Amino acid sequence: MKKHAFLLQVHKQPELFRRILMILSNENHYFFVHVDKKTKNYQEYRNATNDIPNVCFLDNRINVCHGGISQIECTLALLKKSFNYSVSFDFFHSLSGQDYPIRSNQQFDDFFEQTNDSFMAFDPEDKQKLFRKKKYSDRVNLLHFNDNNTLLAKVYRRTSLIRIVSLFKHFSKIEPIYGGWSWFSWNHQTVAYVLNYIDEHPEYYERFNHTYCGDELFFHTILASQIVKLHIEIYRPLRFVSWIPYRTVSTKYRPYTLNELDYHEIISSEAFFCRKVELPESEKLLDMIDKQRGNIFDISEATKINL
Repeated sequence: MKKHAFLLQVHKQPELFRRILMILSNENHYFFVHVDKKTKNYQEYRNATNDIPNVCFLDNRINVCHGGISQIECTLALLKKSFNYSVSFDFFHSLSGQDYPIRSNQQFDDFFEQTNDSFMAFDPEDKQKLFRKKKYSDRVNLLHFNDNNTLLAKVYRRTSLIRIVSLFKHFSKIEPIYGGWSWFSWNHQTVAYVLNYIDEHPEYYERFNHTYCGDELFFHTILASQIVKLHIEIYRPLRFVSWIPYRTVSTKYRPYTLNELDYHEIISSEAFFCRKVELPESEKLLDMIDKQRGNIFDISEATKINL
Protein backbone atom coordinates (compact mmCIF):
# COMPACT_ATOMS: atom_id res chain seq x y z
CA MET A 1 0.00 0.00 0.00
CA LYS A 2 1.32 3.43 -0.93
CA LYS A 3 2.33 5.79 1.84
CA HIS A 4 0.97 9.33 2.07
CA ALA A 5 2.36 12.43 3.77
CA PHE A 6 -0.23 15.09 4.64
CA LEU A 7 1.35 18.52 5.04
CA LEU A 8 -0.89 20.67 7.23
CA GLN A 9 -0.61 24.41 7.81
CA VAL A 10 -2.84 25.36 10.74
CA HIS A 11 -3.44 28.47 12.79
CA LYS A 12 -6.83 28.16 14.49
CA GLN A 13 -9.56 25.81 15.74
CA PRO A 14 -7.62 22.84 17.17
CA GLU A 15 -10.92 20.94 17.51
CA LEU A 16 -11.43 21.11 13.73
CA PHE A 17 -7.79 20.12 13.22
CA ARG A 18 -8.31 17.05 15.40
CA ARG A 19 -11.50 16.12 13.56
CA ILE A 20 -9.67 16.21 10.21
CA LEU A 21 -6.80 14.05 11.45
CA MET A 22 -9.14 11.54 13.09
CA ILE A 23 -10.86 11.01 9.75
CA LEU A 24 -7.62 10.69 7.78
CA SER A 25 -5.82 8.54 10.33
CA ASN A 26 -4.62 5.26 8.81
CA GLU A 27 -1.54 3.08 9.10
CA ASN A 28 -0.15 4.39 5.79
CA HIS A 29 -1.06 8.04 6.47
CA TYR A 30 1.45 10.36 8.14
CA PHE A 31 0.89 13.96 9.24
CA PHE A 32 3.42 16.78 9.20
CA VAL A 33 2.05 19.83 10.96
CA HIS A 34 3.10 23.47 11.08
CA VAL A 35 1.28 25.65 13.61
CA ASP A 36 1.62 29.36 12.86
CA LYS A 37 4.01 31.09 15.24
CA LYS A 38 1.33 33.71 15.99
CA THR A 39 -0.91 31.00 17.43
CA LYS A 40 -0.82 31.24 21.22
CA ASN A 41 -2.61 27.98 22.05
CA TYR A 42 0.10 25.80 20.45
CA GLN A 43 -0.06 23.10 23.11
CA GLU A 44 -3.74 22.53 22.33
CA TYR A 45 -2.74 21.26 18.88
CA ARG A 46 -0.28 18.81 20.35
CA ASN A 47 -2.82 17.67 22.93
CA ALA A 48 -5.38 17.18 20.16
CA THR A 49 -3.19 14.51 18.54
CA ASN A 50 -2.09 12.56 21.64
CA ASP A 51 -4.02 9.46 20.55
CA ILE A 52 -3.41 9.83 16.79
CA PRO A 53 -0.42 7.94 15.34
CA ASN A 54 2.12 9.18 12.81
CA VAL A 55 1.98 12.89 13.69
CA CYS A 56 5.09 15.06 13.44
CA PHE A 57 5.06 18.74 14.41
CA LEU A 58 7.60 21.18 12.98
CA ASP A 59 9.60 22.61 15.86
CA ASN A 60 10.75 25.68 13.94
CA ARG A 61 7.51 27.63 13.73
CA ILE A 62 7.16 30.40 11.15
CA ASN A 63 5.18 33.63 11.45
CA VAL A 64 3.04 33.11 8.33
CA CYS A 65 1.57 36.26 6.77
CA HIS A 66 -0.93 36.20 3.96
CA GLY A 67 0.63 36.90 0.57
CA GLY A 68 4.24 36.88 1.78
CA ILE A 69 7.22 34.63 1.18
CA SER A 70 6.54 33.12 4.62
CA GLN A 71 3.78 31.04 3.02
CA ILE A 72 6.30 29.59 0.57
CA GLU A 73 8.81 29.11 3.40
CA CYS A 74 6.23 27.15 5.39
CA THR A 75 5.37 24.83 2.48
CA LEU A 76 9.07 24.19 1.81
CA ALA A 77 9.72 23.42 5.47
CA LEU A 78 6.94 20.80 5.43
CA LEU A 79 8.17 19.33 2.15
CA LYS A 80 11.75 19.03 3.39
CA LYS A 81 10.72 17.51 6.71
CA SER A 82 8.52 14.87 5.13
CA PHE A 83 10.82 14.13 2.17
CA ASN A 84 13.78 13.49 4.49
CA TYR A 85 11.73 11.51 7.01
CA SER A 86 12.58 7.91 7.93
CA VAL A 87 9.64 6.74 5.79
CA SER A 88 9.71 7.10 2.00
CA PHE A 89 6.40 8.53 0.81
CA ASP A 90 4.70 7.98 -2.52
CA PHE A 91 2.51 11.09 -2.31
CA PHE A 92 2.61 14.45 -0.53
CA HIS A 93 -0.67 16.33 0.00
CA SER A 94 -0.65 19.99 1.07
CA LEU A 95 -3.63 20.99 3.21
CA SER A 96 -4.68 23.78 5.50
CA GLY A 97 -6.44 23.29 8.81
CA GLN A 98 -9.66 24.19 6.98
CA ASP A 99 -9.59 21.45 4.33
CA TYR A 100 -12.13 18.75 5.13
CA PRO A 101 -12.01 15.15 3.81
CA ILE A 102 -15.02 14.21 1.68
CA ARG A 103 -14.36 10.53 0.92
CA SER A 104 -13.40 7.50 2.99
CA ASN A 105 -9.77 6.51 3.47
CA GLN A 106 -10.47 3.40 1.42
CA GLN A 107 -11.69 5.47 -1.53
CA PHE A 108 -8.74 7.83 -1.15
CA ASP A 109 -6.18 5.03 -1.04
CA ASP A 110 -7.81 3.09 -3.87
CA PHE A 111 -7.60 6.12 -6.14
CA PHE A 112 -3.91 6.72 -5.51
CA GLU A 113 -3.08 3.02 -5.75
CA GLN A 114 -4.16 3.26 -9.38
CA THR A 115 -2.15 6.36 -10.34
CA ASN A 116 1.36 7.75 -10.12
CA ASP A 117 0.31 11.21 -11.31
CA SER A 118 0.67 14.50 -9.45
CA PHE A 119 -2.32 16.82 -9.10
CA MET A 120 -2.04 20.61 -9.06
CA ALA A 121 -4.38 23.22 -10.52
CA PHE A 122 -2.84 25.58 -13.06
CA ASP A 123 -4.86 28.53 -14.29
CA PRO A 124 -6.33 27.63 -17.71
CA GLU A 125 -4.27 28.77 -20.69
CA ASP A 126 -6.57 31.68 -21.59
CA LYS A 127 -6.23 33.02 -18.04
CA GLN A 128 -2.47 32.43 -18.09
CA LYS A 129 -2.13 34.71 -21.11
CA LEU A 130 -4.38 37.37 -19.58
CA PHE A 131 -2.86 37.26 -16.08
CA ARG A 132 0.76 37.47 -17.31
CA LYS A 133 0.07 40.97 -18.65
CA LYS A 134 -0.83 42.44 -15.27
CA LYS A 135 -1.91 40.18 -12.39
CA TYR A 136 1.18 37.94 -12.31
CA SER A 137 3.52 40.79 -13.19
CA ASP A 138 2.19 43.09 -10.47
CA ARG A 139 2.60 40.34 -7.90
CA VAL A 140 6.30 39.80 -8.58
CA ASN A 141 7.51 43.05 -10.16
CA LEU A 142 6.12 45.54 -7.65
CA LEU A 143 7.62 45.91 -4.18
CA HIS A 144 5.36 44.35 -1.51
CA PHE A 145 5.70 44.09 2.27
CA ASN A 146 3.28 41.25 3.03
CA ASP A 147 5.45 39.69 5.74
CA ASN A 148 5.44 42.98 7.62
CA ASN A 149 2.23 43.67 9.55
CA THR A 150 3.13 47.17 10.73
CA LEU A 151 0.66 50.01 10.24
CA LEU A 152 2.99 51.55 7.64
CA ALA A 153 3.01 48.30 5.64
CA LYS A 154 -0.80 48.13 5.72
CA VAL A 155 -1.11 51.72 4.49
CA TYR A 156 1.46 51.00 1.80
CA ARG A 157 -0.51 48.00 0.51
CA ARG A 158 -3.68 50.06 0.22
CA THR A 159 -2.31 53.12 -1.54
CA SER A 160 -0.55 54.06 -4.76
CA LEU A 161 2.73 54.13 -2.81
CA ILE A 162 3.24 50.55 -3.94
CA ARG A 163 3.74 51.71 -7.53
CA ILE A 164 5.71 54.85 -6.71
CA VAL A 165 8.23 53.03 -4.50
CA SER A 166 8.54 50.21 -7.02
CA LEU A 167 9.87 52.68 -9.61
CA PHE A 168 13.06 52.93 -7.55
CA LYS A 169 13.53 49.18 -7.05
CA HIS A 170 15.05 47.11 -9.85
CA PHE A 171 13.73 43.57 -10.15
CA SER A 172 15.08 40.79 -12.33
CA LYS A 173 12.05 39.61 -14.28
CA ILE A 174 10.82 36.04 -14.14
CA GLU A 175 9.45 35.08 -17.54
CA PRO A 176 7.21 33.40 -18.27
CA ILE A 177 5.33 33.26 -14.98
CA TYR A 178 2.77 30.52 -14.34
CA GLY A 179 0.10 30.46 -11.66
CA GLY A 180 -2.77 28.51 -10.14
CA TRP A 181 -3.99 27.06 -6.85
CA SER A 182 -1.41 26.70 -4.10
CA TRP A 183 -2.66 23.35 -2.71
CA PHE A 184 -1.43 20.14 -4.33
CA SER A 185 -1.01 16.35 -4.27
CA TRP A 186 2.46 15.53 -5.60
CA ASN A 187 4.18 12.24 -6.25
CA HIS A 188 7.68 11.54 -4.90
CA GLN A 189 9.36 12.47 -8.17
CA THR A 190 7.72 15.91 -8.27
CA VAL A 191 8.79 16.76 -4.72
CA ALA A 192 12.34 15.63 -5.48
CA TYR A 193 12.44 17.86 -8.56
CA VAL A 194 11.16 20.94 -6.69
CA LEU A 195 13.55 20.58 -3.76
CA ASN A 196 16.50 19.93 -6.05
CA TYR A 197 15.61 22.95 -8.20
CA ILE A 198 15.54 25.25 -5.18
CA ASP A 199 18.85 23.87 -3.90
CA GLU A 200 20.45 24.59 -7.27
CA HIS A 201 18.74 27.99 -7.73
CA PRO A 202 18.70 29.75 -4.32
CA GLU A 203 18.37 33.08 -6.14
CA TYR A 204 14.93 31.98 -7.38
CA TYR A 205 13.65 31.64 -3.82
CA GLU A 206 15.20 34.97 -2.80
CA ARG A 207 13.55 36.64 -5.77
CA PHE A 208 10.16 36.01 -4.19
CA ASN A 209 10.91 38.28 -1.25
CA HIS A 210 8.55 41.27 -1.30
CA THR A 211 6.12 39.67 -3.75
CA TYR A 212 2.36 39.29 -3.32
CA CYS A 213 0.69 35.86 -3.13
CA GLY A 214 3.82 34.31 -4.58
CA ASP A 215 2.73 30.89 -3.29
CA GLU A 216 0.29 30.82 -6.23
CA LEU A 217 3.17 31.41 -8.68
CA PHE A 218 6.34 30.02 -7.10
CA PHE A 219 5.82 26.27 -7.60
CA HIS A 220 3.82 26.57 -10.82
CA THR A 221 6.63 28.47 -12.52
CA ILE A 222 9.16 25.82 -11.44
CA LEU A 223 6.99 22.96 -12.69
CA ALA A 224 5.49 24.41 -15.87
CA SER A 225 8.22 22.95 -18.09
CA GLN A 226 7.97 19.55 -16.37
CA ILE A 227 4.23 18.90 -16.59
CA VAL A 228 4.52 16.02 -19.07
CA LYS A 229 7.72 14.53 -17.68
CA LEU A 230 6.46 14.52 -14.10
CA HIS A 231 2.90 13.47 -15.04
CA ILE A 232 1.17 16.45 -13.48
CA GLU A 233 -2.60 16.68 -13.90
CA ILE A 234 -3.04 20.46 -14.14
CA TYR A 235 -6.85 20.60 -14.33
CA ARG A 236 -7.64 18.08 -11.56
CA PRO A 237 -6.79 19.60 -8.17
CA LEU A 238 -8.90 16.99 -6.31
CA ARG A 239 -10.12 19.80 -4.07
CA PHE A 240 -13.47 21.57 -4.07
CA VAL A 241 -12.99 25.33 -3.72
CA SER A 242 -15.79 27.73 -4.59
CA TRP A 243 -14.54 30.97 -6.10
CA ILE A 244 -17.93 31.70 -7.69
CA PRO A 245 -20.71 31.18 -5.11
CA TYR A 246 -23.56 28.78 -5.81
CA ARG A 247 -25.61 30.79 -3.33
CA THR A 248 -25.83 34.25 -1.80
CA VAL A 249 -22.86 34.94 0.48
CA SER A 250 -22.31 37.86 2.82
CA THR A 251 -18.60 38.36 2.23
CA LYS A 252 -16.53 39.45 -0.76
CA TYR A 253 -13.63 37.29 0.38
CA ARG A 254 -12.89 34.26 -1.82
CA PRO A 255 -12.93 31.41 -1.35
CA TYR A 256 -15.81 31.86 1.08
CA THR A 257 -16.60 29.59 4.02
CA LEU A 258 -18.69 26.59 2.98
CA ASN A 259 -21.90 25.50 4.69
CA GLU A 260 -24.70 22.97 4.22
CA LEU A 261 -26.04 24.85 1.18
CA ASP A 262 -22.89 23.82 -0.70
CA TYR A 263 -23.32 20.12 0.14
CA HIS A 264 -24.60 18.83 -3.20
CA GLU A 265 -21.91 20.57 -5.25
CA ILE A 266 -19.22 19.27 -2.89
CA ILE A 267 -20.12 15.59 -2.87
CA SER A 268 -20.89 15.60 -6.60
CA SER A 269 -17.48 17.01 -7.42
CA GLU A 270 -14.25 15.33 -8.44
CA ALA A 271 -12.68 16.09 -5.08
CA PHE A 272 -11.31 14.41 -1.97
CA PHE A 273 -11.23 17.61 0.11
CA CYS A 274 -13.33 20.77 0.34
CA ARG A 275 -12.15 24.14 1.55
CA LYS A 276 -12.55 26.27 3.38
CA VAL A 277 -14.61 25.19 6.37
CA GLU A 278 -14.87 26.74 9.81
CA LEU A 279 -16.77 26.07 13.01
CA PRO A 280 -19.53 26.78 13.84
CA GLU A 281 -20.61 27.97 10.37
CA SER A 282 -19.70 24.70 8.66
CA GLU A 283 -20.81 22.35 11.46
CA LYS A 284 -23.96 21.09 9.77
CA LEU A 285 -22.11 20.62 6.48
CA LEU A 286 -19.37 18.56 8.15
CA ASP A 287 -21.96 16.33 9.80
CA MET A 288 -23.67 15.79 6.44
CA ILE A 289 -20.35 14.93 4.80
CA ASP A 290 -19.50 12.50 7.59
CA LYS A 291 -22.80 10.68 7.12
CA GLN A 292 -22.21 10.07 3.41
CA ARG A 293 -18.49 9.27 3.68
CA GLY A 294 -18.00 5.77 2.34
CA ASN A 295 -20.98 5.88 -0.03
CA ILE A 296 -20.30 4.54 -3.51
CA PHE A 297 -18.29 7.13 -5.40
CA ASP A 298 -17.05 6.95 -8.99
CA ILE A 299 -14.62 9.78 -9.66
CA SER A 300 -14.87 9.20 -13.42
CA GLU A 301 -18.55 10.22 -13.27
CA ALA A 302 -18.08 13.16 -10.91
CA THR A 303 -18.51 16.81 -11.88
CA LYS A 304 -15.27 18.38 -13.10
CA ILE A 305 -14.05 21.13 -10.83
CA ASN A 306 -14.42 24.60 -12.30
CA LEU A 307 -11.08 26.38 -12.49
